[in-house]
Amino acid sequence: MSRSYSYSSCSQRNATAYINGRVYTVSDASPWAEAFLVGSDGMFEAVGTNIEVMAIALEDGLIIYDLRGKFIMPGIHDAHVYMLLAGVGMTSQALLPMQGLNSTNIAGELNHGSCMCKYAHTNQDWLVGWTYLIENFHRDALDKAYPHTPVVIHGAAGYSMFLNTEALRRAGYSVESEQDGQDTLHLRDGAGRLTGEFAEMAMSKAVTAIPQPSVAHVKRVLKHTQHILHRCQSLFLTPDSDNRAGVTSCQEASANSAMLQALRKVDAEGALKVNMHTHIVYAPDWIAEEGAESLHRLIEDAASFKSEHVDTRFVKIILDEDFRRYKDLNITAEMSPAIFFVHPITESSRGLMHWSFPRMIEPSALITIGSDWCAPNLPDLLPIMSNIVESVGDGDKNVGAARICRILTLAGAEAVGRQDKFGSIERGKKANFIALDNDLSRGEFEGARLLTTWFEGEIVYDEQRA
Repeated sequence: MSRSYSYSSCSQRNATAYINGRVYTVSDASPWAEAFLVGSDGMFEAVGTNIEVMAIALEDGLIIYDLRGKFIMPGIHDAHVYMLLAGVGMTSQALLPMQGLNSTNIAGELNHGSCMCKYAHTNQDWLVGWTYLIENFHRDALDKAYPHTPVVIHGAAGYSMFLNTEALRRAGYSVESEQDGQDTLHLRDGAGRLTGEFAEMAMSKAVTAIPQPSVAHVKRVLKHTQHILHRCQSLFLTPDSDNRAGVTSCQEASANSAMLQALRKVDAEGALKVNMHTHIVYAPDWIAEEGAESLHRLIEDAASFKSEHVDTRFVKIILDEDFRRYKDLNITAEMSPAIFFVHPITESSRGLMHWSFPRMIEPSALITIGSDWCAPNLPDLLPIMSNIVESVGDGDKNVGAARICRILTLAGAEAVGRQDKFGSIERGKKANFIALDNDLSRGEFEGARLLTTWFEGEIVYDEQRA
């Protein structure tokens, strides 16, 4: 720890000294430390050894926090999340089984799932659910149970949709004569009529017809989803995974008007405890669940929604597989969804789905990782990293672990132009950090459990208090 650093007299007694940690800073200049100081402004004021930090703490009468040998690292950056979709889905819509659904049992499962919602009627009289696939779906399977209630069930992680006849009618589809267009997929029965199963651009009319939640409810679900990012367990669902998220910064992939209005209010209240980088959707509109004209106006007005923890400057594009162009063009290689890095679906895709970390690392492309979090899954990145740690390290687990830790932290900050604000444990940066029971720098991702998450020096999740 440099002795030349200045220590503000106005904040001396309000700082906290953290000691006895295995602190992996993710700083090239000094990757390991034992202790650090966090000021009352939520910033790292010094990073160094126990002896150095304790000397300041004793001299200035600081409160001391004993990390008890825990592995400490910067908070994680998730490069691809759908906070609003996930939050509304988990709190206010029917979460259905991911497998085993068909036209015979879907109505019964939907009736059961809709009864589990904590908040009902957020989409007015529309009934909305989530699954992955409904085998051999036909809208008739829902029409008997729901003849006058519009039903929409999201499938394939949000990239397909199943509707009953009432939903088709209200959204303006013609069951008999709906025309196919560019990038649309309307499945039809033997008589040529719509079955109610759509994909991609065919969903636009349906998605934009669904009444959206109020801004007050959007505020509520965003507060809920930020807690899931901190800990990776839903407050509204029976936990099905260990605590292992630790996200303190993320990129929202489908920001819309309601979300930005709600984020501005939550941040103004001092209740936003995650750094949000919002990607406002230009097209296709079904991703944001808002009409194209409204989204285009929102892009023009994006700057007015910026706040302390909300940055609205971002857009995503898809680039071809000329991997060497990424660095030259200053484009981030966002790898998501992480769950498919090593997965049977990926293996059976015959190369259509692949995430070639070595081919991105070799030309020094900036890489980030995203969970692609949306209802009903959880943003659980760490166990997935155990599947790729050796390939990322060219066969060396320790090298791969170091690279992954940097990708999950400092590289994320670099991708959003905030590497001078957070992403590593260094003096002058925001004190966003996590404690885990495993040493991720050694590649111990499998089974790692999150113990505590700090955001700007404040504990936002603690296993002992949960």
